[in-house]
Amino acid sequence: MNYDYILKWCFGILFILLTLLRLFSRIRFEKRGPFSMHHLADGKLLMVIRWILGIPLGFSMMEYFFFQHSVPWMYLPLPVFIRGIGVFLGYSSVCFLAVVHYYLGKNFNSGSSVKQNHSLITGGPYRYVRHPMYVGFFLLFFSSFLISENWLIGLSGMMTILTLMTLRLKLEEENLEQYFGNDYLAYRMKTGAFLPKCSLFSKSRK
Repeated sequence: MNYDYILKWCFGILFILLTLLRLFSRIRFEKRGPFSMHHLADGKLLMVIRWILGIPLGFSMMEYFFFQHSVPWMYLPLPVFIRGIGVFLGYSSVCFLAVVHYYLGKNFNSGSSVKQNHSLITGGPYRYVRHPMYVGFFLLFFSSFLISENWLIGLSGMMTILTLMTLRLKLEEENLEQYFGNDYLAYRMKTGAFLPKCSLFSKSRK
């Protein structure tokens, strides 16, 4: 059985589903309503870093799907069952991201801005972490490495998300704190940024 062929199509369909999910959310929600007065732009530095990281990401993805192994140094051989775990993790990540987008609804925005009539989302994944979308994308790019064996795909994708998790996170939290005030501060006290707060650890500190 040609596992490389099957895994390649699993990889392709995975990112097609992700693209459709993002397009649907942008068309339906992103332009709905003006931004609030607390809008903070992402900044030129962040945009430049995203473009720089996007070049190797796009190149490595195209190389894998259309010219697989034409650049051998991009690949780390992995057992088929590990690549199968990558497929499971990748599709689980897309399902998780679909849930995140569902709970965001009209609050969806691909930048760090806050819209007028923005709601503080505390249900679904947001009940446990404040930034579940970053978690979903990080796992997605890690799984893309497992599926493709192409370390450059995984590294450049995860570095892009890590950049957003560090440089953009402060802007997002400042916007939300300004817009929601004490409600957001109380929510932030109860939740972790990317991982749920350990209740046992929290109780032991009281």
